[in-house]
Amino acid sequence: MIIFRQFSKYFIVGASSAVIDFFMLNILSYFTGITVGISLGWINAPGAFLGMLNAYYWNSRWVFKAGEGEKKKGGHREFLLFAAVVTAGFFINSFALVFFTTYFSRPSDIHPALWLNIAKALATGIVVIWNFTGYKFLVFKK
Repeated sequence: MIIFRQFSKYFIVGASSAVIDFFMLNILSYFTGITVGISLGWINAPGAFLGMLNAYYWNSRWVFKAGEGEKKKGGHREFLLFAAVVTAGFFINSFALVFFTTYFSRPSDIHPALWLNIAKALATGIVVIWNFTGYKFLVFKK
């Protein structure tokens, strides 16, 4: 039952990080007009970075928190491991986003911005599992 409660908290934090990520992606896509291709990797970066900061703050303090006496031990190492997991997740996410928007034909009745968000949702779903596994067993392990 503990892992279900922990995953529920992780889901809430992930949802807030995804909102930040999607918001930034959509704003940048709107202003640049880019909805497909390799350039999406760069447009994906600012939102992913802000989402990462949000995720680290809440995951370290709420989802995977250590006991109060343990809190300060290994803080820099923890953040570096977190950054490594998230960086790998970012590359997985960006690759999947570019792959889905470039190699899957957008149905003609779907607006390019909607197709971009569908692709982003699929890519995010893949990375959710990656990140949780990395956080649970590498970054915030007790």
